[in-house]
This record gives sequence, C-alpha cells and structure tokens, in this order.
Amino acid sequence: MSRSSNLSNLVISLVVLAIHLDSCFSSSSKWSYETGEEHWTKIAQDCSGKSQSPIDIQVSEVKVDPSLDLTLKGYGQPIDGSSFLLSNNGHTVQLGLIFSSLTDEEVPIIKGSALNGMTYKFVQLHFHWHDNDTAGSEHAIDGKRYALEVTYQSTLCKCYSM
Repeated sequence: MSRSSNLSNLVISLVVLAIHLDSCFSSSSKWSYETGEEHWTKIAQDCSGKSQSPIDIQVSEVKVDPSLDLTLKGYGQPIDGSSFLLSNNGHTVQLGLIFSSLTDEEVPIIKGSALNGMTYKFVQLHFHWHDNDTAGSEHAIDGKRYALEVTYQSTLCKCYSM
C-alpha cells in the first residue's frame, strides 16, 4: 500500500473519530481538559468504548475497506470570511461557522457509508499545540506526536440530504 493511500485512510479515520467524539459530548455536560478521559463515561455514556481519543495510529496496520465511502460537499468551495468567527475559547484558537449567514447548501457537509449513511455538517475547527514539537498533538502517528494538530468538528445534520 502506498504512503499516500495510508495517509488518505488516516485522514478519513481522524474525521470519523472527530465526528464520533462530537456525538459523544454534544448532548451532555461540558467537556474540558480538566475533566480527563478517565471520567468521559460519567459525562457521556456513548464514550465508554475501548477506542477513545487520543489514539496512536500505526500506519502499517491501516487497512483499506473499499465498501466504506465518504462524500464531502462544500469543503472545496470558498465561503465569505464574514461567515466565520475566530475566537480564543480559553484553551485554543477556534474558527467557527456562523450558520445564520449561510444557506443550507453553503454549509460544508460530509456523509457516507463510513458514517452509517448519516450526514454531518461542519461546525468549527480548532487547534491543539505546544511549544514542545513532540507534545502538541493529541493523537500520534506511529508513536510520534507533533507540535500542532487541527480538529475539524462536525455535528449530526438533519437539515437536508445531499
């Protein structure tokens, strides 16, 4: 398997993970770094699985499943800068989408069999970083952590079908 195929599968895995984590915490108490992952099941019962974040992805173990697909709509299209809000929420820089300034068709969405056919809309992105180049990212690739990681957060969308 080529390195680019492994990287593509890695990106898809991280998108699915981010969507899963959002569904775990979106309807429950507010999560924070101080809460700690050992308490996640007390905050949201859906987060009681064995494959929780942070994860260490072993590239050599990534497998292609051609039956899984993802469809992205609107991620490659420019959106007017006034449709975003850049903020410091106390522990990261966050770029959030202002939904009232967009039509349903302009909101970036993702769906596919990899997400059980559900449709998710982009909500925000934020960063994880550290001044130590080996400590900023929450997740690791082949045991290596990086100085910066970006998280794209999406939430279940019941607005329309693609």
